[in-house]
Amino acid sequence: MVVHPPTSMLPKSSALFAMASFAEFKSAFKGDIVTPEHPDYENAIQRWAVNATRRAKIVAFVKDANDASLAVKYAREMSLPIAIRGGGHNPAGSSSSEGGLVVDLSRYINGCRVDAEKKLAYAGGGAIWQTVDEVAIKSGLATVAGTVNHTGVGGLTLGGGYGWLSSSYGLVIDNLIQVTMVVADGSILIANESENSDLFWAIRGGGCNFGICCEFVYRLHEQPRTVYSGILIFPPPLVDQVINVTADWWKKGPGPKTSLLQVISRGPAPDYAPGIVIIPFFNGTVEEGRAEFKAFLDLNPIDLTGETPYEKLNTLQNPNVRHGQCIYMRGVTQHEYSPAVAKQVYERMCDISSKDMRISVLFELFPLDKIRSVAKDATAFNLRGPESNVLCICAWDEDTSEYGARGRNAAFVMSDIVSSAEESPETSKMRAYGNYVGDEKLECDRARKVFGNNYPRLQQIKKKYDPEVVFSKWFSIIPEIDLSASQFSPSPQHYCLTFTIFTETIINFRPRRPLHTSLYFASTHSKVTIIHTIMATACYESSTQYSAAAVSHYLQDGQRRSSRPDAANAHYLSHLYTRFIRRAWKRISRVTRKPERASVLPDGFVLINARYGARGGAFSSRERCATSSSSISTRIILFSILFALCKYSDSAPSRA
Repeated sequence: MVVHPPTSMLPKSSALFAMASFAEFKSAFKGDIVTPEHPDYENAIQRWAVNATRRAKIVAFVKDANDASLAVKYAREMSLPIAIRGGGHNPAGSSSSEGGLVVDLSRYINGCRVDAEKKLAYAGGGAIWQTVDEVAIKSGLATVAGTVNHTGVGGLTLGGGYGWLSSSYGLVIDNLIQVTMVVADGSILIANESENSDLFWAIRGGGCNFGICCEFVYRLHEQPRTVYSGILIFPPPLVDQVINVTADWWKKGPGPKTSLLQVISRGPAPDYAPGIVIIPFFNGTVEEGRAEFKAFLDLNPIDLTGETPYEKLNTLQNPNVRHGQCIYMRGVTQHEYSPAVAKQVYERMCDISSKDMRISVLFELFPLDKIRSVAKDATAFNLRGPESNVLCICAWDEDTSEYGARGRNAAFVMSDIVSSAEESPETSKMRAYGNYVGDEKLECDRARKVFGNNYPRLQQIKKKYDPEVVFSKWFSIIPEIDLSASQFSPSPQHYCLTFTIFTETIINFRPRRPLHTSLYFASTHSKVTIIHTIMATACYESSTQYSAAAVSHYLQDGQRRSSRPDAANAHYLSHLYTRFIRRAWKRISRVTRKPERASVLPDGFVLINARYGARGGAFSSRERCATSSSSISTRIILFSILFALCKYSDSAPSRA
């Protein structure tokens, strides 16, 4: 995540070095390398959601873990931000990288093999759940596999993973046995309960923050070849009745063989009629299933349910979540299904949805006893309470910033109806299932709330396996920082100064595309090379409000870095850094209108309290600061820049 200066702006020697390095990388790489001039480039950067497309500098279709390792090492050497593409299903663009390198697993590492005797499935990191479902059921086996079969196994697994079988077997991560992955330094590791167990703990719910998972091994379970499922369609006259029946069904406490998905939406063209769709699931015979859902069937809906091949179960939602649309989604949690809330959601959906802005609100009513039987600290996944997921998906066709803003606003309006009715609305919003969160994942403090009490341990593991934050596309975790160690203790003559600058920067940018900015600066003092990495992320929050957060910060000595910039790079980046800080400080002064009060910034943000010497201290920041359009332009983005400046005693041991 370090911005590399454009080749044209570097001295000739640096440009030649970049060309030579790329040639070496390409010759050693066994897979396919696609760059913007390649005829397959546009296909290579396409994603499930059109608005998740980013124009990468390099797309590396890896053939194995060794290729992935090469790609990581090259990206770090050339200071290219890295994204990992498995199924490409994240609408916020987590599997894409503007101007960076995408490690794409989908072309070659996309298969699945089953050991029927041991009841294990070995799935490639680029596989989709359709492949796993179809291969496993041939042996009469299955595992928890989401609810949409063109979702990638990697993203769903690393985020936790709910599915139709969760009521019986828990989350996807509760059935994960082992992974083979490439970590930030390019090492290829096996992670399971006995080998690299800390890493195995972290990836089960910690997302793609720790490396590239090239293979997943899942526990399989015996599964009937067919189940009872399908679609029940309830037109407007039946809406109130089906909502009440749903509430009664849920209160009775459905068993481990059954689940239900309620979808409030409009139907297909040409009528786009509003209504409610129920997708019932019973892991047994049709007769048993119809008995379980008799109250729904007695309302005489349009009945498209029956005996369903298990591998077709996860295709039922596919028509509504097809590839090629623009997507914004937002999830919240609900402690108890509420008929009043569901009716309000239906009415509001009818008001604001149209053929141009298709809105679906999904109430996931999966029995949670099995999920909750696992301790919250057993894995990184921390959301094992009594709350169910509610997901709003907004889809549209025209990829413009105007439609993007409309979709985002609609998703917030619909999901806020649910969260505002909860006892703790903020908990409903901020402690939602990570795989159902849109661009809010770019907020630094959101990771702390999603991971809860598990966050400090995740920081420790991040420091061990990815201290330089090579992987940061999903709820970026800040590595644990210890400035209290003896080698960092300043003498009275040398001090440690740490402070946070909040600045507002006027630039032109498309709100639907989160902007990642990193600055890289090298300086020397005595015998130690200090590397300062300043990372900031700005994300569009609404038409009149922005939030930003430092997604990562750390201090690292030169020796521990895998590669250091040459003198030309250091000089260029030093100049870039200085220019940026000066402009930022001017804008702070302009906004505060109190340039003389350099230590006090808007909305009460202040420099960190003294801890080392006269000023300085451990890293901390508040991630949020809102500014209204009445005070400054709505095209102002709030940056939170974490700048560390350290001086070391001449007596410090040399590590250069």
